[in-house]
Amino acid sequence: HMPMSAQSGQVWITYNGEIYNYVELRETLKTLGHKFSTDSDTEVILAAYAQWGVDCLPRFNGMFAFALWDGPRHRLFCARDRFGVKPFYYRWNSGRFVFASEIKSLLKHPSVPCLPNDQSVFYFLSAGITDHDDQTFFSGVNSLLAGHTLTLDVASMQLETRKWWDFEINPELRGRSEAASLANAEHFAELLGDAIRLRLRSDVPIGSCLSGGLDSSTIVCLANRHMFDESVVSRRLIGDRQKTFTAAYAEPEFDERTWSQLVIRKTGAEENLVFPTAQGLWSEIETMAWHMDEPVGSTSIFAQWNVMRLARRRGVTVLLDGQGGDELLGGYFSYFPHYLSQVRQQAGAPAMMRAAWQLSRVGGSPVVQLLLQNGAYRLPWRLQRTLRRRTFETGSGVQGWQFSEEFLRRFADRAWKPPSAVDADGLAGILYQDVTTTSL
Repeated sequence: HMPMSAQSGQVWITYNGEIYNYVELRETLKTLGHKFSTDSDTEVILAAYAQWGVDCLPRFNGMFAFALWDGPRHRLFCARDRFGVKPFYYRWNSGRFVFASEIKSLLKHPSVPCLPNDQSVFYFLSAGITDHDDQTFFSGVNSLLAGHTLTLDVASMQLETRKWWDFEINPELRGRSEAASLANAEHFAELLGDAIRLRLRSDVPIGSCLSGGLDSSTIVCLANRHMFDESVVSRRLIGDRQKTFTAAYAEPEFDERTWSQLVIRKTGAEENLVFPTAQGLWSEIETMAWHMDEPVGSTSIFAQWNVMRLARRRGVTVLLDGQGGDELLGGYFSYFPHYLSQVRQQAGAPAMMRAAWQLSRVGGSPVVQLLLQNGAYRLPWRLQRTLRRRTFETGSGVQGWQFSEEFLRRFADRAWKPPSAVDADGLAGILYQDVTTTSL
């Protein structure tokens, strides 16, 4: 029930999300003298804020976006989770602050005009990016960035945003030994297992997305280990078969059931299939864009759309899914050239050739193509920008029919450039950029 107040009645919160470690936090707060009247994670957030103030955020393991009114301090304190899983949109204009979880809700307010943000449109059509900054596709509507807080001091009418969490790029990982690599892998496995265990806390049936890829297959297999553990799942769910949901296709080149059904046979999970079609995509693309408050950037979203809908129809409202594995671990082909460049710098050209050969066997890409891509990525950014600008001006490639001449004149010099730290930190910088800015 939102909004919820603290027991003092002076602090109120409206909140969207879930704190997975709220049980452990509640026990800690009890030892510090806090009392609880509900079993909700919302009350835990209020108590944590009362105890630690804004420093409560690093203690939360979860996905969340909330706005908290601090009466004694006359301020509104808002926060968003580390990766921006839960949305938070707002408009700040002429001393008026309006916020919501969806842009369409903001547009209902008389102070929020429904006007396009041409700069965001340009970045989306030219570079395919949407969440690289706090701008949205609607003029004057901002998104609170992932891992950021927003504080509005009512007395001074000053609004301030700050980053409360960020990745640390560890340069020591570049020259790691085999022993260190194994230790890191073991630690990674422990963290992944713990993340899945926490997310299985539920009083309703739990399902998993299963594509046949490494991310979802790993999650289904690890989750299956806990399905008979009463310390993890609710007692009434003990022994339930895990329900999996898979997008399947009639075209063999797109279908991954060969791999997903290996997981089904291994775990004994219940398989649920849905068959997205091109006709379905065209008929529902406007509906998807309406719900997303932005254009559809990838057809893979339609597969997820169908999977989530099927799960809902089967009575499953909690789904586990793997996002970001490729961005965190360098799984996409586009990362291979950056990796090869790093190998060449550290160990020389022969080592780079050996690495290219190994990658070609794993990823199925010709060695020559990998080496050519490596050369392209090593072009100076200024030259890359010039080539892109020439593409815009001449109207060649996919951009030509997307932009009018007047639009090009306004934005051709504003091609998006990644942060300078990306170049300095090599592959790690690219992965950081994709996880925090351009991919997730």
